[in-house]
Amino acid sequence: MDCLIIAAGMGTRLSEIGESKPLVPVRGVPLIERVIITARQAGIRNFTIVTGHRAEQVEDYLKSAAVRFSADLTFCRNDRYEAPNALSVLAPEGSRSPTVTCVVLPAGTTGPSVVSAMKEKGFTIGGGYGKLKETTFRVGHMGDHTVTELDAVLDALGEVLT
Repeated sequence: MDCLIIAAGMGTRLSEIGESKPLVPVRGVPLIERVIITARQAGIRNFTIVTGHRAEQVEDYLKSAAVRFSADLTFCRNDRYEAPNALSVLAPEGSRSPTVTCVVLPAGTTGPSVVSAMKEKGFTIGGGYGKLKETTFRVGHMGDHTVTELDAVLDALGEVLT
């Protein structure tokens, strides 16, 4: 299993305590390192990390720490990182899954609750598997989908997640 980490945004809510949100330390450990350590404990070894704001700083830190993680890291740049969150998380061309996207949820939100709420809005999305069941959901994007349909799903997700 692979893990996609979105670490491209401006992190404006944490700007008072650090220039780069992924590198803001919590109890002495940068946020992005905590994410990787947690995912490694779940058995994930391969990571694609989307960078943007302060990309070199984030990438340099992770490259120097990769041996500690025993993980394979791949980086891709999101040149649109200054766009609002709904757009900035879109993976750049060449880094998109052709079939499914797995989304990690913020603390306090569960995969089953998001799947259920989306079902009430008329959309079917998948829950996470195994150890990731409570903390993720999946959106399939195979078959015939229009931009209008995708916008409707994203709008509904925005309502569910706020």
